[in-house]
Amino acid sequence: MKKNKILQEYREYLNYHRKKKSTIQNHLSKIKIFLNSIESITQKEVQRFILELDNTLKESSITQYISILTVFFRFLKKDIELPAMKQSKPDKVDPITPEYLENELIPVVEYLFKNSYLKVRTLLWFMLYTGIRRREIAELKRKDINLNNRTLYIIGKGDVPRTICFPEKVKTLLEQYFKIDPENNNAFNLGYEGIKDIFHRINTETGCRKLYPHLFRHSFAIMLLREGIPIETISRLMGHSDIKTTSRYLKYRNDDITKEIYDKYIK
Repeated sequence: MKKNKILQEYREYLNYHRKKKSTIQNHLSKIKIFLNSIESITQKEVQRFILELDNTLKESSITQYISILTVFFRFLKKDIELPAMKQSKPDKVDPITPEYLENELIPVVEYLFKNSYLKVRTLLWFMLYTGIRRREIAELKRKDINLNNRTLYIIGKGDVPRTICFPEKVKTLLEQYFKIDPENNNAFNLGYEGIKDIFHRINTETGCRKLYPHLFRHSFAIMLLREGIPIETISRLMGHSDIKTTSRYLKYRNDDITKEIYDKYIK
């Protein structure tokens, strides 16, 4: 199949899956570079291409490329093993953003979890916008989730109760998921180890960045802090018994705000 024909059919595939125009354009531009850089779509050529990216792109950009190639190979029905990404330990957490989740991670989830796509997709969005712990998810009941008010009630670590709001997007996903999967053991019908297995599969079967449940909790706190939510409010939403635990996220704010908050709360 000629390259232009592949790109056109891939565009139609992405349109069919209701991807945003910006996402489609990003995919097509990167796939065009990929196709122009290889002789054929083989394991050896793909690995060579990605290794060559090490000389020109940042690690985050390479991760994005691999995520796009994952979707592209699914479209082609090609069984290509993508090379593992190099992992580093940054001084700061690289948070999950809504944009990364929607454009990079969700397409991978759709590929890996064909029979439970809605469950896993809903779970990840729920984790990002509530910041709840893995243990709390495993113990959560649907009666604790008020879809009308878009809130959930949790008694978390140390028996600290809290109420968390979530956006309309999460409400819609929960409604869709609850309709097709009646509650058995808990809200998501997933145990503690079941949640761990989801992340293990994402990490071992794709070239995505290292993901783990607590990263979504960190990301929730960082997202709120960057939106200007007071740290005492974030502390309550996180279920922290001591605000000093929440203070570790202050490094994600600018220096002036950090000093202001430290002066007020950290003695």
